[in-house]
Amino acid sequence: MEHHKKYNTIVIDPPWNISMTGKVKREENRSETLPYRTMTIEEIKNIPLKNIANIGCHVYCWTTNKMLHETFHILKSWGVNFHLVMPMVKPSGIAPCMGYVFASEFVILGFFGKPMQKFNKIGKLNWIKFFNGANKHSSKPDEFYKLVEEMSPVPRIDIFARNKRKGWDVFGDEVDSDVQLIANPSTSATPTLAEPKEFNMGDKVSASPTPKSPSATSHHPNIQRNLRGLLQR
Repeated sequence: MEHHKKYNTIVIDPPWNISMTGKVKREENRSETLPYRTMTIEEIKNIPLKNIANIGCHVYCWTTNKMLHETFHILKSWGVNFHLVMPMVKPSGIAPCMGYVFASEFVILGFFGKPMQKFNKIGKLNWIKFFNGANKHSSKPDEFYKLVEEMSPVPRIDIFARNKRKGWDVFGDEVDSDVQLIANPSTSATPTLAEPKEFNMGDKVSASPTPKSPSATSHHPNIQRNLRGLLQR
């Protein structure tokens, strides 16, 4: 019998396809590309979040200043209703050729379907200050996870996680994932993230015999392959 585990709290840090520098490269040793595979806006929109979210699930989606506008459209495509913005301020960031240093990131908190599940408590501020030293790129501060654990209900999952955390399920290329993803390679020139047709507990699911070669813009084959299916316990 199939068992699809669903969650009351989802944290997702999409691998945005963004540049590490502005139009003018101010630091000679700064890489222009991200140290992990990225996804297009359409691929992120097609992540089947509905397959793992309970009604009213709290969804925390990390985004950047550049992708802030797109993130609201992505939430809508997931069936997630907007609740609030949680800014994270940092001691430094990417500096464009002119103007402000981009020293902030944002978490958009929404909820899947209605009604929204209740918070665990009240009275916490909706912003995060992160001045505790450098983490590897895109790794999120412990302060954020502690805040989510205080406020949002279990069970919880961290999608595109950089580290394993006690009390959470995780999925990502850089962690030992707790969920099993079923491959279902697309036959289109630009692969999309399709929902699965079936799942066999404990069995291996073989991929299509002759998947198409990725296009020049598809430089994240593992993410594309892994996410073409249901997040499955």
